[in-house]
Amino acid sequence: MKCVWNGIKMRFYYIANKDTKFMKIDLNDFEQDEQNRYNKVKKMTEEDLMKISPKWAVGKNYTKCSEPKFLPDSDYTIIELNLSKLIESTDFIELNPYELITDDINDFRFVYIIERWDNGLFIDPPTIYLTNNDEKVRITDGRHRTIAAYHTGAELIPVAIHKSFNIERLDYLN
Repeated sequence: MKCVWNGIKMRFYYIANKDTKFMKIDLNDFEQDEQNRYNKVKKMTEEDLMKISPKWAVGKNYTKCSEPKFLPDSDYTIIELNLSKLIESTDFIELNPYELITDDINDFRFVYIIERWDNGLFIDPPTIYLTNNDEKVRITDGRHRTIAAYHTGAELIPVAIHKSFNIERLDYLN
Protein backbone atom coordinates (compact mmCIF):
# COMPACT_ATOMS: atom_id res chain seq x y z
CA MET A 1 0.00 0.00 0.00
CA LYS A 2 1.38 3.41 -0.95
CA CYS A 3 0.77 6.49 1.13
CA VAL A 4 1.89 10.11 1.11
CA TRP A 5 3.45 11.48 4.29
CA ASN A 6 5.24 14.82 4.21
CA GLY A 7 5.08 14.62 0.43
CA ILE A 8 6.97 11.33 0.32
CA LYS A 9 5.52 8.11 -1.05
CA MET A 10 6.14 5.14 1.16
CA ARG A 11 5.01 1.60 1.61
CA PHE A 12 3.65 0.37 4.90
CA TYR A 13 4.44 -3.08 6.14
CA TYR A 14 2.29 -4.32 8.92
CA ILE A 15 4.06 -6.73 11.18
CA ALA A 16 1.90 -8.29 13.84
CA ASN A 17 3.49 -8.25 17.26
CA LYS A 18 1.08 -9.51 19.88
CA ASP A 19 -1.96 -7.22 19.68
CA THR A 20 -0.17 -4.28 18.06
CA LYS A 21 0.60 -3.60 14.41
CA PHE A 22 3.78 -1.74 13.62
CA MET A 23 4.42 0.09 10.38
CA LYS A 24 7.89 -0.65 9.05
CA ILE A 25 9.69 1.62 6.66
CA ASP A 26 10.98 0.60 3.23
CA LEU A 27 13.79 3.02 2.40
CA ASN A 28 13.63 1.98 -1.25
CA ASP A 29 10.48 4.10 -1.49
CA PHE A 30 12.47 7.24 -0.62
CA GLU A 31 14.69 9.47 -2.70
CA GLN A 32 18.42 8.91 -2.18
CA ASP A 33 18.88 12.13 -0.18
CA GLU A 34 16.09 11.05 2.21
CA GLN A 35 17.73 7.63 2.57
CA ASN A 36 21.05 9.30 3.34
CA ARG A 37 19.49 11.56 5.99
CA TYR A 38 17.79 8.58 7.61
CA ASN A 39 20.91 6.40 7.58
CA LYS A 40 23.09 9.21 8.94
CA VAL A 41 20.94 9.49 12.08
CA LYS A 42 20.46 5.72 12.31
CA LYS A 43 24.25 5.20 12.32
CA MET A 44 24.87 7.80 15.03
CA THR A 45 26.46 6.32 18.10
CA GLU A 46 25.52 7.25 21.63
CA GLU A 47 28.66 9.40 21.67
CA ASP A 48 27.55 11.18 18.47
CA LEU A 49 24.10 11.87 19.90
CA MET A 50 25.57 13.18 23.17
CA LYS A 51 27.36 15.90 21.18
CA ILE A 52 23.99 17.31 20.12
CA SER A 53 22.38 19.85 22.41
CA PRO A 54 18.57 20.09 22.30
CA LYS A 55 17.39 23.58 21.41
CA TRP A 56 13.98 24.49 22.83
CA ALA A 57 11.83 27.45 21.77
CA VAL A 58 11.31 28.64 25.35
CA GLY A 59 12.59 31.41 27.62
CA LYS A 60 14.55 34.00 25.67
CA ASN A 61 14.02 31.85 22.55
CA TYR A 62 10.21 31.79 22.79
CA THR A 63 9.95 33.82 19.57
CA LYS A 64 11.20 30.76 17.70
CA CYS A 65 8.17 28.68 18.72
CA SER A 66 5.65 27.54 16.14
CA GLU A 67 2.64 27.34 18.47
CA PRO A 68 0.93 30.33 20.15
CA LYS A 69 0.46 28.25 23.31
CA PHE A 70 4.17 28.63 24.03
CA LEU A 71 4.06 32.41 24.10
CA PRO A 72 4.40 34.01 27.56
CA ASP A 73 0.81 35.34 27.63
CA SER A 74 -0.81 31.99 26.74
CA ASP A 75 -2.77 29.59 28.96
CA TYR A 76 0.32 27.40 29.28
CA THR A 77 3.34 27.61 31.51
CA ILE A 78 6.75 26.12 30.83
CA ILE A 79 8.44 24.09 33.56
CA GLU A 80 11.61 22.00 33.54
CA LEU A 81 11.50 18.36 34.57
CA ASN A 82 14.08 15.66 35.12
CA LEU A 83 14.14 13.90 31.75
CA SER A 84 14.99 10.41 33.05
CA LYS A 85 12.15 10.56 35.58
CA LEU A 86 9.78 11.83 32.90
CA ILE A 87 10.75 8.93 30.63
CA GLU A 88 10.10 6.43 33.44
CA SER A 89 6.72 7.99 34.30
CA THR A 90 5.32 8.36 30.80
CA ASP A 91 3.22 6.03 28.70
CA PHE A 92 4.73 6.33 25.22
CA ILE A 93 2.07 4.07 23.74
CA GLU A 94 3.70 2.28 20.76
CA LEU A 95 7.08 4.00 21.08
CA ASN A 96 10.01 2.56 23.02
CA PRO A 97 11.84 5.49 24.61
CA TYR A 98 15.03 3.45 24.96
CA GLU A 99 15.42 3.04 21.19
CA LEU A 100 15.73 5.88 18.71
CA ILE A 101 15.71 4.43 15.18
CA THR A 102 13.82 1.14 14.84
CA ASP A 103 12.90 1.20 11.13
CA ASP A 104 9.40 2.31 12.09
CA ILE A 105 7.60 4.66 9.74
CA ASN A 106 7.70 7.37 12.44
CA ASP A 107 11.50 7.33 12.61
CA PHE A 108 11.68 10.25 10.20
CA ARG A 109 10.32 12.36 13.04
CA PHE A 110 13.47 11.52 15.00
CA VAL A 111 15.61 12.27 11.94
CA TYR A 112 14.00 15.70 11.57
CA ILE A 113 14.43 16.53 15.28
CA ILE A 114 18.06 15.40 15.48
CA GLU A 115 18.92 17.27 12.26
CA ARG A 116 17.33 20.49 13.52
CA TRP A 117 19.22 20.36 16.81
CA ASP A 118 22.44 19.38 15.05
CA ASN A 119 22.01 22.52 12.91
CA GLY A 120 21.34 24.72 15.95
CA LEU A 121 17.62 25.17 15.23
CA PHE A 122 14.90 25.35 17.87
CA ILE A 123 11.88 23.10 18.46
CA ASP A 124 8.77 23.57 20.59
CA PRO A 125 8.80 21.74 23.93
CA PRO A 126 6.47 18.80 24.58
CA THR A 127 3.03 19.42 26.08
CA ILE A 128 2.04 17.18 28.99
CA TYR A 129 -0.67 16.47 31.55
CA LEU A 130 -1.01 14.04 34.44
CA THR A 131 -3.98 11.71 34.54
CA ASN A 132 -6.16 11.78 37.63
CA ASN A 133 -6.47 8.08 38.19
CA ASP A 134 -3.06 6.49 37.68
CA GLU A 135 -0.56 9.36 38.10
CA LYS A 136 0.90 8.56 34.67
CA VAL A 137 2.23 11.43 32.61
CA ARG A 138 0.65 11.78 29.20
CA ILE A 139 2.41 13.68 26.45
CA THR A 140 -0.26 15.22 24.27
CA ASP A 141 2.30 16.59 21.81
CA GLY A 142 6.00 15.80 21.68
CA ARG A 143 6.65 12.13 22.41
CA HIS A 144 9.31 11.96 19.69
CA ARG A 145 10.95 15.19 20.90
CA THR A 146 11.09 13.80 24.43
CA ILE A 147 12.69 10.55 23.29
CA ALA A 148 15.16 12.36 21.03
CA ALA A 149 16.20 14.65 23.89
CA TYR A 150 16.70 11.60 26.12
CA HIS A 151 19.07 10.07 23.56
CA THR A 152 21.18 13.24 23.49
CA GLY A 153 21.84 12.76 27.18
CA ALA A 154 19.90 15.85 28.26
CA GLU A 155 19.17 15.85 31.98
CA LEU A 156 16.32 18.38 31.99
CA ILE A 157 13.51 19.03 29.56
CA PRO A 158 11.15 22.00 29.34
CA VAL A 159 7.51 21.01 29.03
CA ALA A 160 4.35 23.02 28.50
CA ILE A 161 1.46 22.43 30.86
CA HIS A 162 -1.89 24.18 31.07
CA LYS A 163 -2.00 26.84 33.81
CA SER A 164 -5.14 25.27 35.31
CA PHE A 165 -3.13 22.16 36.20
CA ASN A 166 -1.79 21.76 39.74
CA ILE A 167 1.93 21.76 38.93
CA GLU A 168 2.80 20.50 42.42
CA ARG A 169 1.54 17.10 41.29
CA LEU A 170 4.70 16.91 39.17
CA ASP A 171 7.13 17.53 42.04
CA TYR A 172 8.25 13.90 41.90
CA LEU A 173 9.68 14.61 38.44
CA ASN A 174 12.10 17.30 39.61
